Amino acid sequence: MTMPDAAAQPQLSALAGAPGDAAAAADGRRWLKVIDQTKCIGCHACTTACKSENEVPLSVTRTYVKSVDVGTFPQARRAFQVTRCNQCEDAPCVAACPTGAMFTRPDGIVDFDKDACIGCKACMAACPYDAIFINPEDHSAEKCNLCAHRIDAGLEPACVVVCPAQAILVGPAEGSYAAQVAAREPVAVRRPEKGTRPKLFYRGATQATLDPLAARRPAGDTFAWSEVQSGPGYVVPGHPGGGNSSAAALLSYDIGHRVPWDWRVSAYTWTKGVAAGVYLVAVLAALTGYLPWNSVLTTWAAPLIAAVFLAATAGLLIWDLEHPRRFAYIVTRPQWRNWLVRGGIILAGYAAVRCRACPWRRRPPPIPRTCSRRRRRVTCGRTRCFPRTCWCRRPWPEPRRCCWRPPGGSRTPSSRSGGCSRAAAWLICCSPRAR
Repeated sequence: MTMPDAAAQPQLSALAGAPGDAAAAADGRRWLKVIDQTKCIGCHACTTACKSENEVPLSVTRTYVKSVDVGTFPQARRAFQVTRCNQCEDAPCVAACPTGAMFTRPDGIVDFDKDACIGCKACMAACPYDAIFINPEDHSAEKCNLCAHRIDAGLEPACVVVCPAQAILVGPAEGSYAAQVAAREPVAVRRPEKGTRPKLFYRGATQATLDPLAARRPAGDTFAWSEVQSGPGYVVPGHPGGGNSSAAALLSYDIGHRVPWDWRVSAYTWTKGVAAGVYLVAVLAALTGYLPWNSVLTTWAAPLIAAVFLAATAGLLIWDLEHPRRFAYIVTRPQWRNWLVRGGIILAGYAAVRCRACPWRRRPPPIPRTCSRRRRRVTCGRTRCFPRTCWCRRPWPEPRRCCWRPPGGSRTPSSRSGGCSRAAAWLICCSPRAR
């Protein structure tokens, strides 16, 4: 297909943002984006326009232009790639979000709701394109959403308006100029092996830019006009070795990001494993006969350790969130396809079962009662007091040995029947060994 001339291009480009197309998309037509890398000049106008339109703070970007120097001097050229959210048809970030903060609109745009975000960063881990970040000001997940507020108003996205080379095309998947280019021109997508079916198509892009590890990292931690963000807590872009591209490719500009998690996530997986495993070991030992069911390890130690580590797991989970106060959203507005929600329900059920079986929830023994008869006192823990007998039932079902002492005499054990002498001044119920 022959590209239209410059005079016809503005009219065709404006077709993408016409109000009629927005209405058509609301009727079920989906949006797509085509970036013509053969026209991109790497001016970063789309980056600045996006920051201005969406009030994106410093240190983070919704879209940026990656550049790679391909070849060796004097046969070298600079290839560009506009990097942003790929608007996947099967978006993994939507499935990974536990509260539905990431969602797909009826017109196919993957949008986000900051008021529903709890800052768990699960969407960042699920996205294979590194297109999601945490806004450092409001601590919520954010990304390119095709300027959905402008599309709803019948306007083009800000990046489309400011691109001087008209390298960015946005329109419905049917009937628009962007759809014609995607259908008739050789286009490529990033990471097709992930099966996300992205709706961002690149025309004229090279493998050196599409593959994040195709170009080698520059020496000296310096890009063409900026420094490479490095150090503890940073993920540095580019291949640390020689790159995996057949052509000589040197990364001349890219944007790294901070590591989204720290030691709390590792500690959470460890404490969760201990909480689940410690009682499992005790139960298996009881089932195999190594421990009695009423042993201290089975009835006290294992439940207590499991409860402590389970509480530590919940604390680490909440502590790691960007919005800890919104933790209840996992229960009040869950997204049931998400395994974080399912895991939370499983942990809550396990905690309920453990608390139900906790020894401190059992009925405590009553306060020892005192029975008086002819100035004689019978004191027992969990007892039935009779005029001359004391039945000790804690925790043994059979009567225990009764100890009695005549006035001025020594302590003498009676028979195991539980009978007590009438001559005793007082009777004390005790263990099998007379005290």
